[in-house]
Amino acid sequence: LDEKFFRSIEKETEKEITKSEERDMLEKRSNSFDKQMKDVKFEIEIERRDKLIEELKSQIEELKEEVSQVKEKNKKLEQILSCGK
Repeated sequence: LDEKFFRSIEKETEKEITKSEERDMLEKRSNSFDKQMKDVKFEIEIERRDKLIEELKSQIEELKEEVSQVKEKNKKLEQILSCGK
């Protein structure tokens, strides 16, 4: 009787330990998956921002060119007006 009792206790204990280990493994996998998902989201956000930065740089260059052209036109206009005086 005592031997059966202790065997059953031992088996139940082993089952609980196994369940606990499985839970721990699942939790670790879940945490790893969550981290991977966060990493992917960050990479996507970085790519989006990099693209935006490139677009803004391009716009800046275009605007610099426009300013340069306007300055050139103003200079010509100033010369024309000074000749008319």
